[in-house]
Amino acid sequence: MFALIQPLYPEIQQASSVLETALSNLNAIFHPQGMIMNAGWIQHTSGDFLFYREGFTDAVGRVTAAVDAERIAVAKALGIPATPFIEVFYQAGLTTKAARDSGDISRACLESEPNKTIKSPSSLNHRYVHEDVGYGLVPLAALGRLAGVATPTIDALIQLAGLAVGIDYTREGLTLERLSGSPESRRPNCCISVEHGA
Repeated sequence: MFALIQPLYPEIQQASSVLETALSNLNAIFHPQGMIMNAGWIQHTSGDFLFYREGFTDAVGRVTAAVDAERIAVAKALGIPATPFIEVFYQAGLTTKAARDSGDISRACLESEPNKTIKSPSSLNHRYVHEDVGYGLVPLAALGRLAGVATPTIDALIQLAGLAVGIDYTREGLTLERLSGSPESRRPNCCISVEHGA
């Protein structure tokens, strides 16, 4: 199948499984802490700042690095290949080689030419929270528990995001029960009627 599709999409790469592609989703590793750690600024200005250039300070970058380390630990425990966030960010053409080589995620955001003019979402009612927490961090934390890997930073972000927007993502997100297709599985309420943006 890969050989048939590659001529149409030469940039695609073969992965070991759907879990490898799911665990390399940059959005879930990237957006939630940018939103939660900038919540006051977002609400006060209705998103009138540059999300990546101004919102990803060194503090947000360090939390992102911690989330990424937990993601890689979960992938390793499950025997799934995982590339560090900053390398994927660079390979996607989203930052400079110097920023990649520095290992500094906030610098990688500052030097991201494609993202330099993207403004923040205007509210927390946005896919950067609903989708990236509910469909990204929740299953990642659940896979961590399954593999016996602690995910304290991810767990904290899920808790804080839920408190900030009034949604219990541990119940409404993409849990292992929903992933397994159990009878109670349904589309979670956490991601309905959200504001879409960049």
